[in-house]
Amino acid sequence: MKLTKDFFMNIIQQENLFLSAKEYSFKQIDKLVNMYSMCVEHYDQQQDPIKFYFIDKIQQTLAHDKILREFAKQKIDLPMPLPSPVSNTSTNNYFSKTSPSVRSKQAMHKIQMIQQEPRQNQQLAQLVEKYSDHATQQDEIIHNQLEGQEIKFTERLKRRALSSMRPLSQTPSDISFYLNQ
Repeated sequence: MKLTKDFFMNIIQQENLFLSAKEYSFKQIDKLVNMYSMCVEHYDQQQDPIKFYFIDKIQQTLAHDKILREFAKQKIDLPMPLPSPVSNTSTNNYFSKTSPSVRSKQAMHKIQMIQQEPRQNQQLAQLVEKYSDHATQQDEIIHNQLEGQEIKFTERLKRRALSSMRPLSQTPSDISFYLNQ
């Protein structure tokens, strides 16, 4: 099978649709992955290392955040990762930055995070509520303590004013003069 310029133009159009879409249809994803798979098969028969580029494109497409969210919503299992025919040549290492098993683990972790998101949001809301309640209680305690200190301070001022500033001839009714200053 020969891959034509029209075939690659179709891939570009599908990629643009994929990247610009707000919601994805599984037919669209399947079509794009199948086109990449055809490229992988073609270049694998020719033993061209560019096949690793298309393997990487398949993995990136399936590991896209929005796709993983859709898989998680639909509770669809991800397809098995492609077996990597990577050897130790420098060309192959150039095209395969991370192994498929690492990428599949990353995708599975992303799906788990997405599935745990509602529970984590609930836990976060409870934590914020507890913190708010605790902060309110602490504010009340501090406010009550400050009021108590203010009352004690004014009482001491009254006693000090009575004891140090009152001449012997003053009557208790004159003390209010010192307190209102």
